[in-house]
Amino acid sequence: MRFRDSVALNFAPLFLRAALGIVFLMAGAVKVFHDMEVSGESAALLANYGIIKPAGAAPQPTTPTVPELPPPEEDGTVRAPGAGATLASQPNYALASAWQPPRYTAADFPDPVRVRSMNGLVLFLHSAVHPPLHPETSEPQMPLWPDFDRSRDFDPWPVYAARAVAFTELIGGVLVLLGLLTRLGALSIAGVMLGAMWLTQFGPAIQSGETFLGFLPDHAWHDGPAWKDLFFQFALFAGAMSLFCTGSGTLAADRFFASGPGEPPRKKKRKPKDEPDDDE
Repeated sequence: MRFRDSVALNFAPLFLRAALGIVFLMAGAVKVFHDMEVSGESAALLANYGIIKPAGAAPQPTTPTVPELPPPEEDGTVRAPGAGATLASQPNYALASAWQPPRYTAADFPDPVRVRSMNGLVLFLHSAVHPPLHPETSEPQMPLWPDFDRSRDFDPWPVYAARAVAFTELIGGVLVLLGLLTRLGALSIAGVMLGAMWLTQFGPAIQSGETFLGFLPDHAWHDGPAWKDLFFQFALFAGAMSLFCTGSGTLAADRFFASGPGEPPRKKKRKPKDEPDDDE
């Protein structure tokens, strides 16, 4: 094997693993072990997801007024307001309308509360599922993520997704740095970066209606600060996919857990030029 081929097989994946592993190890460690402060609406939102509780007493469940039913039909059938089905086919109508789970408000959190930094992703994902109204037209904006359970205002999936992202970055960074299960770790962090590019770059651009090529943010091509976040995310995504395709290289822990080297291939001996072939 030539020297340059040996360097490519040994050191190129090592440098790539070191860069990706350090970046995602630090990013995941900050989300898992570092704290952040929330207050007001942000704290109330996390409380409604069941992550934190206020220092005072919990709010009482609300009991909204059950809407009055229209008068019965000529045949004696009572119908639900605005519905085509009878109450007999909706036995839980009154029960579902009479009770709602407790809701916290910003007034319940006058003082800042410290939470894990990964919970910042919960706030971000909640705004992606329930985007605010357009600041100029006051019209509903396109959600950047589907609402999997429309019957609940605070579906717990953003909590699970935030934890999955934080631990994927942490564990994936460790695996890539050590070269252990490298392809699995690289594919995991590539998926995280693909989601990050959608939620922070492509999705908001499409949501605002100002795009370039239909999905890219409409920044000036020479505006470096505006493009740097997307370029950094794409570089990490491309590096992770490159590592997924090439593998960990020879200087990695994967080599110690792979199967034995086996019998080396036999090299075919070259015959001297003046020696005739056997076929002749």
